[in-house]
Amino acid sequence: MLSPDLVNEAVREAYSRFDGRPVRDFVPFFVERGARRRLADLTLSGREVAPVTPDVDSTVRQP
Repeated sequence: MLSPDLVNEAVREAYSRFDGRPVRDFVPFFVERGARRRLADLTLSGREVAPVTPDVDSTVRQP
């Protein structure tokens, strides 16, 4: 299981790639796709993350 912090980091990183770009309408789609790809790579690499209780991170920008 991936930690919420790791998921939040992947989402923030994906959003930062589109800052100032003219494709803002499509950003949520690209962010989800990019974050899923990064997290899948981590999962496939065998990196194990201990289960944690989810927190709501207000620093993650919502679409």
